[in-house]
Amino acid sequence: MTHIDHSVTQRPEGSVIWFHVPRDGGLGAVVHLVDRMVRQDVATSFVVTTPGQVTLMAPGHSAEGVCHHVIQSFERRSALTEFLNVWRPDVAVWMRGSLNSSHIAVISGRDIPLYLVDASTQGLQEFRGLLAAWRAKGMMRRFDRCLASNDEAAQRLKALGTQPWRIEVTGPLEEGTAALPHDEEDRRDLAEALATRPVWLAVHVPKDEIAVILEAHKDAMRRSHRFLLVLRPTSDQDAAQIAHRVREAGFAVAVRSEVYVPSEDDQVLIADLPEERGLWYRVAPITYMGGTFANTAPHNPFEPAALGSAIVHGPNIARYQSNFDRLSDANGTVALHAPGHLGAALSDLNFPDRAARLAHAAWDVSSSGAEVTDRVVGLLQDALPNRGA
Repeated sequence: MTHIDHSVTQRPEGSVIWFHVPRDGGLGAVVHLVDRMVRQDVATSFVVTTPGQVTLMAPGHSAEGVCHHVIQSFERRSALTEFLNVWRPDVAVWMRGSLNSSHIAVISGRDIPLYLVDASTQGLQEFRGLLAAWRAKGMMRRFDRCLASNDEAAQRLKALGTQPWRIEVTGPLEEGTAALPHDEEDRRDLAEALATRPVWLAVHVPKDEIAVILEAHKDAMRRSHRFLLVLRPTSDQDAAQIAHRVREAGFAVAVRSEVYVPSEDDQVLIADLPEERGLWYRVAPITYMGGTFANTAPHNPFEPAALGSAIVHGPNIARYQSNFDRLSDANGTVALHAPGHLGAALSDLNFPDRAARLAHAAWDVSSSGAEVTDRVVGLLQDALPNRGA
């Protein structure tokens, strides 16, 4: 996943794609889109702005591979002019709507290819009356292509004067996540060693949630004594202390940095090696999103969803509320209201068909926007060579 920094405030070398995201959301989908282009080795950088809010800048092919925050407001036309002078984007992408004819005219005057992506009816509602309609018609003809989230939005674009050949109905651009990488040899060795053992993963677990996890594991082991807990703490530096605490609670413990694979006698494996979440999501059919029974922000639930692991979580989901809501609407998660219910939920998901149905529903949600994302990536890749990228 793209990381965030505050350090870069000037244009990087090479090509730059600029995304403007309105207040009504869409930043998560854009970050996912940037991630996709970075993973595809698209040699360009990205600046993402939101009006009057914290802004995201991501040098996609830089050595650091991080995102950079800057503050940007385009309430004054001069602010937009200054932004364009500094960043000199090769391509501009306006997200969803909330269009301003003056802004679009300034961008178009720079001869920058301009796209409207994920156009929604809500974002196009502000043009009312003859004067507004006249301004809109001139503005919409400045876009090279308009990607509509649905047929209704496409009709609205036509009503505002967009030529039909510039409109494409793609569906909504939604946040997802690229599958995290893993070592396939490690996965095969673990799969062979664990064989038919039931496994669950508790990922990004804070220290104040350890007691909840161990109690749930104890409960699950009463129903299936071979259950293995893979416990991934929030910090690798806490692994030794957590391992000691788990042993004191009466469990047989292995630590990933000390043993390659757990033995049949091990009941808990402390996953303390960095960058192995992708491995454990593939190995464990069930994932508990750590921190959701504490005050620690959880990881993005689309991470395990993209890799076929059934998701269980508590009520603390504010950081990724929209993602959890989408999964819940599709019956792609088990949402628990109290920690004492976790053990029973694990036992229920230990039936393979139950976990498989849940995981498949979650995978459908996490991958639902892939075609739209690919279409946008293709458009932007095609635009860059025309700018001498």
